[in-house]
Amino acid sequence: MIPINRRRWFELFFAWHVRRRFAKRFSAVRVRGLDALREAGATRPLLIVLNHTSWWDPLVMFDLSFRTLKFEGSALMDARNLRALPLLGWIGAFGVEVGDKDDGARAVAYGGALLDRPKRLVTVFPQGRERPVFERPLGFKPGAARMALAAKVEPAIVPIGVRYEFGRHEKPEALVSVGAPINRESDEDSMLASMERAVAAELDAIEAAILRGEHRSWPVHIDGGAGPSVGERLLAGDAERVHR
Repeated sequence: MIPINRRRWFELFFAWHVRRRFAKRFSAVRVRGLDALREAGATRPLLIVLNHTSWWDPLVMFDLSFRTLKFEGSALMDARNLRALPLLGWIGAFGVEVGDKDDGARAVAYGGALLDRPKRLVTVFPQGRERPVFERPLGFKPGAARMALAAKVEPAIVPIGVRYEFGRHEKPEALVSVGAPINRESDEDSMLASMERAVAAELDAIEAAILRGEHRSWPVHIDGGAGPSVGERLLAGDAERVHR
């Protein structure tokens, strides 16, 4: 297992870099339920479980935890990837040797120990790898459930759904739906099922909001300049002429 090697100065730089990247690549990052997340973390440590559909996902969580909530955030990741990108250890990543049960147990214990007080947050992607957002079942691995049970202080277990959607603008939107905290179950299987069910519900909520156009009213967390670009205006003009 690779422990965290946090460096505050790099977190400050990386927070600026991440915000700049999002503003450049997305028309908006919209987050629903952020206030509830802040309230839950004010009194309890947070264990965040979410789907993994893109390499942007950890950056979403880093921005929310470090820059917005100002919580001490950590995240579990594949040790092989952390060795390839050791700078992620400077912003709170710790690595597990995937497929090694003993190392998995050490990582679970390490993550559980981090969940010891309010305003601490550990993020786990229980799918273990990037999967299509529409895939069902989500296929959660048991590490997050074991971490919840291992935590000495009962955490608020918060499900989050993340989706990236192209729409009326040239750049996509990142849509983040934060669910209500779920209770810690008494056994691993029940905990795992509750986590997967809750994250799937948030993804379904995002899809329903897109179909009804309601996602456009979600609070803008990062504004990438959603106004139409020159290219969009030209294309819109061409489309209008076609439909006349």
